[in-house]
Amino acid sequence: MELRSNRRDLFYLSTLTGIDSQVTSLELDLSKEVLEKLVEYMRKRGGVEPPPIERPLRNRVLSEVCDKIDAEYIEELAGGTTRLTTLYEVILGAMFLDIRCLVHLGAAKIATMIKGQPLDKVKEMLAPQRT
Repeated sequence: MELRSNRRDLFYLSTLTGIDSQVTSLELDLSKEVLEKLVEYMRKRGGVEPPPIERPLRNRVLSEVCDKIDAEYIEELAGGTTRLTTLYEVILGAMFLDIRCLVHLGAAKIATMIKGQPLDKVKEMLAPQRT
């Protein structure tokens, strides 16, 4: 995919990937929707890395174990079972761009979803969605 973006988005991407801020296009193996979600997260963070999420999770309520901005972002992103694929893709995109705090946040969200669930339900949640 070729991304044509404005200067502000490229600033966020250049900060994370080390690319030159003069770049006007960038080839990534991410969908536009996922890239928009990644840039949205970076904007919400404003360049400030959140404190690490304590592991193991002591609570299933993310707002009690992580930063409020992060909790709101990931809850909105994972809004329902139909959006799990988007959540997984954002986690993979964060891994691709080395946004570790978002990878950890996504993993914590998945952990809260499966904690205490029967094995069949966990397998169903973690199975790839077929369209």
